[in-house]
Amino acid sequence: MDPVKLKSMNILKTEIPFVHDSFDNNTKNTLTSPNFLKDLFEFSEKEKDNINEETVELLQPYIDCKLQMAERYSLDQWPRNPHQL
Repeated sequence: MDPVKLKSMNILKTEIPFVHDSFDNNTKNTLTSPNFLKDLFEFSEKEKDNINEETVELLQPYIDCKLQMAERYSLDQWPRNPHQL
């Protein structure tokens, strides 16, 4: 794993120090792999139950965010489609 590097980002015309992401070094190769879908399906069938507690803890903010987005979407859709409920 690469060491953490700082990166400057321009947000609202202000330079803000930020952490450089590792997409180019790590994730890009995985997503562009010709075996990506095969590996993903294999993981979902065989490996998903082997995720350790630390990984779940790291993913929890993303899971919570997705749940909040789903709740907001359903609250937004209810007034538009009450006859479907």
